Formats: sequence, structure tokens, C-alpha cells
Amino acid sequence: MKINKQLFGLIMLTLFSIGLISCKTKEKIDKPEPQNPTPVENEYPTPEYAEESETPYTGLLESYKKDEWNGYWIWDKINAPDSYVAFRKEFEISKDITETVIDISAESKYFMWVNGILTVYDGSSKRGPSVNDSFYDYVKITNLKKGKNVIAFLTVYNGRSSDSSIDAGKAGLLFQMSVDDKVIKSDNTVKVKRLREYKNKSLLKGDYPNYPQSSMLGEWNVYFDAREATGNFFETSFDVSSWDNAVGVAKAGAKPFNRLYKNPAPTMKFNEIVKFENSSKYENIIFDKPTKIELELPLNRQFSTYFEIESEKEGEKILLYTDTYVVGTETNFKDTYITKKGVQKYENYPWRSGSKLYMEIPSGVKISYIGYRASGYDADITGSFESSNERLNILWDKAVNSLLINMRDTFMDTPDRERAPYMGDASNQIEMLLYSLDPNSYEIVKKTILTAIGWTKEGNILVSRAPSKSPHEIPVQSLAFIISVYNYYLYTGDRDTISKFYEIAANYLKNWELKDNGLIEIRDGSWLWTDWGEKIDVEVIQTAWYYYALNIIEKLSSDLNITKNDEFISQRKVTIEENFAKVYQKEDGGFRSGEENDDRANALAVLSGLAKKEDYESIRNILVNTKNASPFYEKYVLEALSIMGYYDEAVTRMLDRYEAMIDDSGTTLWELWSLDAAGTVTVNHGWTGGPLVIMSKYIAGIKPIEVNYEEYEIIPQFIYDKINASVDTNKGVIKMSYNKVEDGYEIKIKAIEGTGYLKLPKEFKDRTNFTGVMIEVIDDDYYVLSFEEGNYTITVS
Repeated sequence: MKINKQLFGLIMLTLFSIGLISCKTKEKIDKPEPQNPTPVENEYPTPEYAEESETPYTGLLESYKKDEWNGYWIWDKINAPDSYVAFRKEFEISKDITETVIDISAESKYFMWVNGILTVYDGSSKRGPSVNDSFYDYVKITNLKKGKNVIAFLTVYNGRSSDSSIDAGKAGLLFQMSVDDKVIKSDNTVKVKRLREYKNKSLLKGDYPNYPQSSMLGEWNVYFDAREATGNFFETSFDVSSWDNAVGVAKAGAKPFNRLYKNPAPTMKFNEIVKFENSSKYENIIFDKPTKIELELPLNRQFSTYFEIESEKEGEKILLYTDTYVVGTETNFKDTYITKKGVQKYENYPWRSGSKLYMEIPSGVKISYIGYRASGYDADITGSFESSNERLNILWDKAVNSLLINMRDTFMDTPDRERAPYMGDASNQIEMLLYSLDPNSYEIVKKTILTAIGWTKEGNILVSRAPSKSPHEIPVQSLAFIISVYNYYLYTGDRDTISKFYEIAANYLKNWELKDNGLIEIRDGSWLWTDWGEKIDVEVIQTAWYYYALNIIEKLSSDLNITKNDEFISQRKVTIEENFAKVYQKEDGGFRSGEENDDRANALAVLSGLAKKEDYESIRNILVNTKNASPFYEKYVLEALSIMGYYDEAVTRMLDRYEAMIDDSGTTLWELWSLDAAGTVTVNHGWTGGPLVIMSKYIAGIKPIEVNYEEYEIIPQFIYDKINASVDTNKGVIKMSYNKVEDGYEIKIKAIEGTGYLKLPKEFKDRTNFTGVMIEVIDDDYYVLSFEEGNYTITVS
């Protein structure tokens, strides 16, 4: 049958403009711009809703869910992966508003300006607390004024799932704000423009520079053509009268974005643009030949690039990439900027990471200014550790920087090739932030726990990576996460979150079967990963992790007054306690399932409580002489030595294993113990900073005894001439310092609300004087002084 082409085209254009059809993978670059549609309320696709049962534990997140939305999911008429779209909403109010709140969600990412001021940088989370759902941001606005106001968005749609994101299949932006008795919302009265200066494969076709990129990433390289730049659309005076009106994509709560849950984590902190350390070397020079320049940052960090240049010709290509562009066989981000003729300014908004930026500059280009904007998770370093051993200080500082570069909208294993939210990495990162960052950091832990709840699969499978296209169950990582979640609760007192998590953690442990020998069957999960490296004793390690997690659930059951799992926990603990040593303990000392000792396995035997004090000496010898653990497990080996009281051995091993990283000129800690010639190891990895916890928790000795520091102890190890440490809590900062003086020590404590206990060697008892009210407490192992909130000086002479 013959179809009139003009009629067919008119029908398709009409359907497209009202959002009834969309193009998911292709777009026509020669398509004429449609006329602006007349705004019509409620002209949106018929909503479809996901079944509540699609994720078994989503109901536990009900208190975070928002059902009442006036705004709609909107977008441009074209739904293309790797696209940038600008939105602008103008409105008037009758008075100045000093503070209000806007709720926002974008399928991938957004940047928001309010009256020309950048307010949100890299907002939204790459999908939600369950497989199908979405998070929304809760953002305070403080600069609305009487008369005309403008809210503008730059939104990014990745359009692909990755190790750290889930694609909804459609792009979208949703927002709403109540102000001055009206609701400002996303609907088809919002102005929209597809920013075609951001090129993708569909727009450039064969001219697209198909640089290889890690398949684990959801984000794309940027290709920006300044010749087509829209300009500063976020400025209040910018004219958008020629822009289209937004197209309705879905009702809030409907597919494909589904239910919306408040993101407990804050939006990103971002700084003003500053120059690189050596910017002046390259500024105000006209390059007479193609030149690669190297720009230095003060440390390895998350940042975006900004420059002001003048180009003699249009169409010249500038490339931007960092010193983490290539990691072994993986390549990460290489961005392209195409010049227009004359003066131009540009900020490359998507964040990158590294300690150096490389730019390939063509001839005929003059750089007037080159700088960067640092951004990252909104928490400050308020904890500290300083000793008379400078190498320990360097290691602590590198550990906290490694933590920060691997935190953003989720925890990450690494910020370059994967950005994947592994629970194993998060387990170490959670304990690190409890000793190094301010309480604002607790919110990313809360978000991680809520996501673990929502992503739990049928059969009570606690996955080890979410959000992700490949969530996986990695049993030892899921077990380690249970322990770290408990530590988060112990340090913060977040009873609400731990109550939600309890049921999942307890039920997860019921997935293990018992063997005839009374011990657990090793659970493969979807990935039987136990550690990198050699001589991994999978049987002992998984059994010890499992028993350790049983102990944690037993504590939580008591704290939460839950008794229904008591019989299961008791029976499992008894059978493992009765048979662990029978099966795994050897006459020459330690625990193993095969012929060779494993430092990881024996460390976990200590941490779990399966090893007895009479086993400590033989385990000490194993941990001193066996060094197979990866940096992930090294934290647990060092912790086991500390718990057994072998502090000198712990520090000696720590300095030995981390020697190359301490000596390296970089500011982060590596994935593995060496940077091999092929460069297959990332130079910044989330799991490697365990020594930070060891120094603050065991060498400075600051740790809670009761939930939320209702009671806490300080047990400093007097192995250096001085230690100065602090830990930030919900109740304020605890500080402890000691300095070696003639014939003794001067100890200073700043105490928070609650009861603290200073535990000193027993031989200090008759040599100690103190200021303030401190009470001696009878103890078999230490000379103990209890104290309340205040400042204290203790002199040992």
C-alpha cells in the first residue's frame, strides 16, 4: 500500500511533539525544529506503575517514599543516549523568599542554577534504592526574590547501565517547589532545548572519535563543539522565547522511573574555580605548534576543568584527560573541545579524577586562564591523627584522601575505571569515615544501607553491588558489610536505619546450609570472590566471616529486643564453636583447611571470636610471618594483631606492607601492593585505607563501648613520643593527645557528653595526677579513670 510521505511525516512529527512516541537510540540531525506547542495541562502518557512486590523489601523504605507530586517527568522530544538538555522555568513571586525547598530527580545527572547562581553541581543518583525505583534530592534554595525568578537546569542522560548505574530506558527531569502560595513544577510549560553542541555518536556519526572506554562506566566522554554553543542559558536575562516547551514523559511514580524516595545524602559540595598549581606556565602564550601540556593539582581529587582561550581558527581540537586515563587494558575518560574563532570560555561539567590534567593544544591557540573546580561528597575532614612517626602521619593522610576520592553519590571502588559501589570497599570506607569525617558523612552510609535493603533479591540474597547492571552476591563482602553496618550503628546510634536492615541481615544468614561436620557449606553466591592474591583459605575465611556476622545479629537482636531469631543464632553458634577448632586447628598452631597458613583466615578467627586467647601466640607468629592479604584484608590482619595486644607488631607490619605507597609521591593508596609496569592497578582504591582505622581506633585508642558514645574508652598506646588524635561524633569532637616528658607523659583529653574511660597501663597508677573530676575504676588489666564531658590534663611522672 502506498502512503503519502508528507502526510506520514506530519503524523509522526505531531505524535513526537506531544510525547506519544520517542526515539531511544537514534535521532535525526536534519529534522526541522518544530513550532512551540501550546502548553496544555495533563497532556502526558497514560501512566503505568510497577508492582510493589517487584523488590521484596521495598516496603521497609516507606518512610522515605514521596507519593504526592504535582510535577511530571519531562524531557526534550528526542530521547537519545549521551545527550545534554537545558531546561528553564521562569516565574514571579510577590516577595523575597529567604529559604524554601525544591525536590528534584533526574534519570542520570543535573546541574541547577537559581537566578544565575550555581546551586547544585552533579545532582541526582544514578538510579534508586531498588532495581526499578529512583531517588530524589531535597535542596534548599535561599535566593528567590520578589518579581521574576529563573531556575535553569543542565541535565545529562547517559542512556546506558553500568557497574554503578541502571538506565531507565528513557531520559527525564522532575522537580517541584512550593513558594508564595503556588507550586513551581516540571510540566510542559517549562522551556527546553537539546544542547547540540554536546555531540554524541548519533549526531556525529562517522566523525565521532570512538576512543575506547571502560565498559564498566555509565558516563561518556564529552565532545563539545563551541561553534554551536547556546551560551549562558542559566543567566536571568537569557532569551529562551525560541525554545520548545518540554514534552511529558511520565507521571511521577509511574514507569519507567517508578517510585521516588528521598535521598538521605546531601548534594555535592563544590568549590570556586581556581588555577592549577602551574597554570601560569601556560597562560598568555600563543602555541605555535601542537603541544601537550601537563597541569598539576595539589592532590589526586575529583574536579572539572575550566578554561578561557582565544583561537585563531575555528574547528581546532583540544583534548583533555588525566593521569588516570589508562589503567592497564582499560581506558577511562578523554574529552574533546572544538574551538570557535576568537575568545571563548568553557567548563567541562562532568567530574573527572586525577592529580594531573593533560591537554593537547593545537597551534594558534592562546590560553588566557586555565583552572579547575573541585567537587565531591559534602563532608569535611574533622578527625585527625598525628604522631612522632611521620610515616604513619603520611599514611593516615593518604588514606583519608583515598576515602574522599571514592565517595560521591555512592561509595566507589575506584573513581576512574569502574566507580562501582562494592560492599567490600564500603565496609572499610564506612569505618574510615567514622574516624576521619564530620557527621554529615553518616548520610552516605545510611543511603548505602537503604540501597542494600531495596536491592535485596528474592530468597533474601544480600547483593554486593548496587545500583549496578551486575549486582552480584559476593558472600564474604555481604558478610563484611553486615559487620560494618553494625559499627555504623554503634558509633552513630541510628536505630531507625539499623532496624530496617536487621531483618534482611538475619534472613541472609539463613541461606547457609550445614555440613555433616557441623560447619557451614561454603556459599558460592553469584561470584565466589574471597580476596585477590595467593593462598586464600576460602573455607576458614567464609566460616569465620559467617560466625562473626552471627555475633553481630545476636547483639542487634538484644539491642532491638527481637527474639525470633535467638534459637537459630544460638544453634548455629554452638555448632560452629564446637567444630571449628576440631576441623581447622593444627598442632603447629593456627587454623587452616589445607597445608599452608593464611594470614587472612587467622585474622578473621581472632576478629570473629573463634580463636581463644591461648591461640593468640601461634596466630601472632602467622600474622607476623605470612603476608598474602590484599590491601582489602590487610585492615583485618592489623586489627587482629591490635585486638590480641600486639601493637608493635601491627605497626611494624603496617609500615612494611605500605612502604611503597608511603614513599610514592602520589596522595592516594593503590588497589594492590605495587604499581606494575603495565599499570593494571588503580592508584586510588576504596578498600586500601584500613590503616586509618587502626591508628585512630587502636593506636590512639578512641572507640565507643555503648551505642552513640554513651560510654566510650580511650586506650592510647605509648609507643611514640607523641600522639594527637581526634574523632568527630554526633555529640562533638573527642580529642586525645599525649606527649612524652621527662620521666613520663602529659595526656590531654577533650571529652564529649557521656561517660568516658581512660585506660592506662597498670604501672602508671602510682605515678598519675590529674585535673578535673576523674574517678578510679577497678579493672584487672588497666589503671582506669572515668570522666564526664569536659577538659582534662593527666600527668604521669
